[in-house]
Amino acid sequence: SEESTKHLLEMLIFSEVDPPYVGIEQVTETLDAASANAFASGLCSAWAAAGAKPAWKWAAHSLGHLGNDESARWLVGQIGAWAADGGKSTSLAGLEALGMIGSNVALMPLGRMSRRGRSWLKKGAQEILEDIAAHRGLSPDELEDQTAPTLGLDAGGSLTLDYGPRRFTVTFDEHLHPQIRDEDGERVAKVPPV
Repeated sequence: SEESTKHLLEMLIFSEVDPPYVGIEQVTETLDAASANAFASGLCSAWAAAGAKPAWKWAAHSLGHLGNDESARWLVGQIGAWAADGGKSTSLAGLEALGMIGSNVALMPLGRMSRRGRSWLKKGAQEILEDIAAHRGLSPDELEDQTAPTLGLDAGGSLTLDYGPRRFTVTFDEHLHPQIRDEDGERVAKVPPV
């Protein structure tokens, strides 16, 4: 309802990043995830279209409170554009929102930004990742290991290609060159056609 929407907006406006206002959690339990994400995406998109004024950075934080991986992907592009336009405060609000989302999809770009880019952006991303790692009881390296993409590889670093009656295993040598082996362990030059 209009009244409920007004209350949610008020909560988002005055909520801290950490800890968030307790009422926000109650709302996220009531709304389905897609609706919450759509609401926050609309707020943040409108904020960005209106010039992304730093005083209203709560709109970016709303994605952190209510958003999902789709929001994180959108934010990554926005952060790059805001940084290119000199929007330091706005970009940092976007970084905070990525940290608030906290999924691997959100944390992987934070890791990239912590290693390259403008010095203030790197520093902001590093600080957020250090806070998240400490909150999870991990070192920054352990957090990075947990958020690294697996690319479909199993714990041993291999991938099984199942062709029904035939199976092939892909592994990587010390130079990360792929090696393909059939079920008998014989090396195959390339994956055969299906």
